[in-house]
Amino acid sequence: MIICNSRRYIYLHMHKCGGTSVEKALEPFLHWNDIVLGSTDFGELASEHFMKRFGLYKHSWVKDVERVCGQVVLDNYYMFATVRHPVSRICSLYNFIAGLVHDLEQGLGLTRRELRKRYDELASKEWLLEWAGTKAMVFASDFSGFIRDPRVEEDSGYESQAARLKSLDGSLRVECFRLEDQLDDMLRTISERFGMRPVIPHENKSGFKAVRREDVGGLDLDFLHRRFKEDFDLFGY
Repeated sequence: MIICNSRRYIYLHMHKCGGTSVEKALEPFLHWNDIVLGSTDFGELASEHFMKRFGLYKHSWVKDVERVCGQVVLDNYYMFATVRHPVSRICSLYNFIAGLVHDLEQGLGLTRRELRKRYDELASKEWLLEWAGTKAMVFASDFSGFIRDPRVEEDSGYESQAARLKSLDGSLRVECFRLEDQLDDMLRTISERFGMRPVIPHENKSGFKAVRREDVGGLDLDFLHRRFKEDFDLFGY
């Protein structure tokens, strides 16, 4: 997340929606009184401290910003975010967590079955195992099980984009740009409003491919359409 006081804008960083790339593109234009949480080395450190002190971090909801920064900031700052097709986003989340768990298993020399058996023992030693999404990944047999596992509901990355972007009064005051086909529109808007021309790199790409969007169909696709119906409707997917 970026809270840019010098230009009066807020960029909301949704999980698996290209947020790292956008923030790295915007970071060179920030001034001393601007805040970046996450994505850069400095931003990751700041995110940790802002979370402890103020309850804000790289993936904070609009409601969190509203509570901490106040209504005046929301009224006077331009807020925007990149959003993503819900099925693509959940596939990316699954691949990201699957890659982390795979690397952990390789490092510990354990199979998935062995990791399940020793989960409680290892959870206190490995920070990754504290995540709700990680636990769902370890104990779910496949993608179908993961998206239906009650534990993944507790992972912030599995929340709907709509829920994270709405204000306390339930209104959507964030301008949302689809990652797939509206990045040029976002860059043009930023250029016109703030006089800067950022170039967006491709950062934080999930290299581990356990599932592809085109593989998701049938009951799983129906499930995700129901689970994220508001995202589909609100963002035009």
